[in-house]
Amino acid sequence: MAHDREDSSDLSPPPADVDAQLQQSSPPKKRKRGVKDTAEKLSNPKRTKQGQEQAEDNKTAKSPRTKKSKKELRSAGEEKDTTTGKTTEVKAKPKRTRKSQLKTEDNPGKAQEAETEETHKPKRKRRPKVEKTLNTEDGDIKDTPPTPKRKRKTAEEKAAEAMPLASRTTNHLYNIGAHVSAAGGVHNAITNAVHIGANALALFLKSQRKWANPALKPEHSNLFRSACTTHQYDAGKHALPHGSYLVNLAHSDPARKAQAYESFLDDLQRCEALGIRLYNFHPGNTANAPRADAIANLAAHINAAHAATTTVTLLLETMATSSTSNTLGGQGFTDLRDTIALVQDKSRIGVCLDTCHVFAAGHDLRTPEAFATTMQEFDRVVGAGYIKALHLNDSKAPLASHRDLHANIGTGFLGLKAFHNVMNHKAFEGLPMVLETPTDVPNPKAQGSEVVKSEEAEGSSEDKKAAKGAEVKAVKTDDLDHKESPKEEGKKATKPKAAKPPPKTIEDLNMWAREIKLLESLVSMDVNSSEFLRLEAELAEKGKVSRAKHLEQFERKAAEAEKKGQRATEKLRKAKKRGEMVELREGEFSDSEEEEEEANESEEEEKRESPELPA
Repeated sequence: MAHDREDSSDLSPPPADVDAQLQQSSPPKKRKRGVKDTAEKLSNPKRTKQGQEQAEDNKTAKSPRTKKSKKELRSAGEEKDTTTGKTTEVKAKPKRTRKSQLKTEDNPGKAQEAETEETHKPKRKRRPKVEKTLNTEDGDIKDTPPTPKRKRKTAEEKAAEAMPLASRTTNHLYNIGAHVSAAGGVHNAITNAVHIGANALALFLKSQRKWANPALKPEHSNLFRSACTTHQYDAGKHALPHGSYLVNLAHSDPARKAQAYESFLDDLQRCEALGIRLYNFHPGNTANAPRADAIANLAAHINAAHAATTTVTLLLETMATSSTSNTLGGQGFTDLRDTIALVQDKSRIGVCLDTCHVFAAGHDLRTPEAFATTMQEFDRVVGAGYIKALHLNDSKAPLASHRDLHANIGTGFLGLKAFHNVMNHKAFEGLPMVLETPTDVPNPKAQGSEVVKSEEAEGSSEDKKAAKGAEVKAVKTDDLDHKESPKEEGKKATKPKAAKPPPKTIEDLNMWAREIKLLESLVSMDVNSSEFLRLEAELAEKGKVSRAKHLEQFERKAAEAEKKGQRATEKLRKAKKRGEMVELREGEFSDSEEEEEEANESEEEEKRESPELPA
């Protein structure tokens, strides 16, 4: 029994500290999601509805003492002291506005803004931009003013430029003009022709150095016709457009033929839209195909163009190459003859005789006898009636040089007597005669910039070398003693950009105006008169240096070609002696290949000298 009593005493409730220990040692029960602990809810007054209402009441009671943001303080004209936390009133800064005027009477609420506008300081003027350049003498950085912008031409200057350089000669037997620019529209070609006193003109109907071109604008066509009427030009007789240099109707490749014909036909359609009836173009190149096939391709395209148009006459231009060159239309006139023979409508085919090309191809024009012989040869091979137009150019290269290098009238190897023969040939009366002579003259500004050199600033060449050496040594020693920081590296002065030098030559259209008057004066002039002899001597003296230069080149190349020919002949002779067939090595080419190379060089120079119509 005593034992039972002891056990019953153990079942009595444990003390409070024991319950706390048991509660801490026992693991917490997992709470189900979504079920809130009521004890926690009761312990936090904000979690109950009554607690939330009490918190809102407290918030409204404390609202006058809430913090203001910096933006609110700034707008209210107050500023907060960071040390004490107090806010003090500050004077508001005036706003800068770009309004020109503000009517305070109509807007009384904005009177304060108007006052701030009145007190606004005027805008400072911008300083001119300067470039930082390095002074090589002392290593300092100095400011240099920028290059001045080109001034716009005044109305008086534009009017002076528009004034004709020479008046047109009316009712002259020969229609002499030049290949003028059509930049900005074909109608401008008429204005440019009037400017130099021309009675005929040549032009590009579009850019001659690219395939894709915009269509002819109807307003430009109307302006062209109107200008012809105003200035009394007959577009059908006096205008002679020049074909693109890219077009080769003699090519055998189908894709290239199609591309060339498309551009060619586009030009002819422009001619018909403008009322032009003559169109001059180069016969083309065989591109190493058989000559007969190339001529057949050329004639086939001419026939197709005749079928697609109704009024334009196509003129094949004489070329400067030999009869064996890949370029058609050269020496002998046989290519022209063979092409015309395959043309179906012979009333719409003709020839443009270029005096420089004919002379360079080997046909002399310098004396009356030589001129008559050349004309007889052309009449026998092609037919004199096919000459529909002329290009009047002297030649920088000698007779039979096969180089297409145009010179000013009387200054080249043709001389003034050759043009006296042309201007007194009755068969050329009424035909368009177009100058393609150079108009570039030395630029006085470019010459001045080269000549003007200050010896005091520049010094002698020895002084320059010494100064440069000292400068290099100083830079090396500075690099060893001092290492620049990244900030200093960023401030380094870069080398100033060199100013674009002025062009060496400028265009002088007075050249054409004078040459037109010169050629017109040769009609019926006595070659033995003092006037003619004086003009001949003056012009020959002007081209003396150029003739000597090109003659030396011609003789040197002729000597080199002769040596190559001799080596090739000797090699063949030895091979035949051995009974072997030996081919020519690379570099030992025939005369025709050498002439072709020279012709390509000449044509490139002609392209550079010719005016271009921008897109």
